[in-house]
Parts: sequence; structure tokens; C-alpha cells
Amino acid sequence: MKRLLLSVTLSILLFSCGKSTEDLTKEVKQSMVAEFEKNTEYNVKIKDLSLIKKTDTEYSGILDTEESLKSDPSTKAEHRYSVEVVTDGKTFQWQTKTVN
Repeated sequence: MKRLLLSVTLSILLFSCGKSTEDLTKEVKQSMVAEFEKNTEYNVKIKDLSLIKKTDTEYSGILDTEESLKSDPSTKAEHRYSVEVVTDGKTFQWQTKTVN
């Protein structure tokens, strides 16, 4: 009985040590900011990013941005994208698609 209790406790601790959805969202947002800064044509400001867990390794969500031409910052426009994130718990990949 003690072994079973110990096994269950260890399992809970191991599986609960994964990143929370909030933590993953922050990391994805930081990655997006770094990627958007590389863009030579547009300024992209993230207004909101929300992710929802679909499976243990997959998340989906919505990204709202404010974008303008670097050559003319007065050309601000808001855009919405769908986001797909895949993670193994340590690393992740994200992809955006324009929402029609």
C-alpha cells in the first residue's frame, strides 16, 4: 500500500511539473516578439495572445496585433490570427494563420 501511495504521489509530481498554459503563453509571446522584430517592412505589436490546451502537446488560440509600415507608422491596422502551438514540455513551435 505504501508503494502504491508513493508511486501515485511521484506520478502526480512528475506530471504537474509541466508548464502551465500561462507560462507557455508568455514564452510563445516572447518568441513571437523576437520573430516580429526581424521583419524589415512592418512594425508588429502584440495586443493579446490567448492559448487553450487541446491535448497534452497541442494548444490553439488567437493572436491580436496592431501593425504598421515601418516607413509610415501612421498606417496602423489591427489584425487577428489563429495560432497553433506544439510542445514537448521543453521546447515549442508556433504557427499563425490569418483569420478571415
